[in-house]
Amino acid sequence: MNWTDAEQYDIEGIPPQFENFLGRWMPEMIWNPFDPENDIRAILAGGMLRSFYEGKRPNDADFYFENEQDFDYFIAEYEAQDQIQRRFETDRAVSLINRRGFMVQAIRYFWIEDILEALDRFDFTIAKIAISETVLYIHREFFRHLATKELHYTGSELPLAALKRTLKFVHRGFRMCDENLIKVAEDIADVVHFDQEQELERHMQTFDPEGDRRILPID
Repeated sequence: MNWTDAEQYDIEGIPPQFENFLGRWMPEMIWNPFDPENDIRAILAGGMLRSFYEGKRPNDADFYFENEQDFDYFIAEYEAQDQIQRRFETDRAVSLINRRGFMVQAIRYFWIEDILEALDRFDFTIAKIAISETVLYIHREFFRHLATKELHYTGSELPLAALKRTLKFVHRGFRMCDENLIKVAEDIADVVHFDQEQELERHMQTFDPEGDRRILPID
């Protein structure tokens, strides 16, 4: 994986339209990036933000945290809201469904100390986007690759999961060039030891825990 290069990212304010988008799918709004006095210390990253810019319905909202205390506080506050159900839990995340049937995932696979370093762990440029407090962090190739429906692989500690996500994105109309596909294959060959059951299980944990829903450290 590459070292963090801050010049790869733009840091700017959150589009005002996102407040309505967030409120539509999370009417509970216990986490509001537009509120400077927000008590919930959480970072929204990945798929929901990509859906906002695509003008599509988001599949879910993935929240990351600086530490376990913030994670526990988020879970407690969210579950205290009306008609919130905990769907399932793994050692990587807790998944909750609100009254609109929208999935909220609280990720504990790793704690985020530096947002740009965390985004560097994400596998594709179209996944490298996050909101923390009132700030939007976004990879400079995000919009170009989103507009052209290109998958650019930037490395992953879980390349088997990246391969599965490649299939998902291809199904959604994205395409990946041979060079990027080879990079994914090379990382799988280097990192995934198929003859070591425990190590293989670590990679397989990113697949469907209930057969119908994935839990991923990134989206």
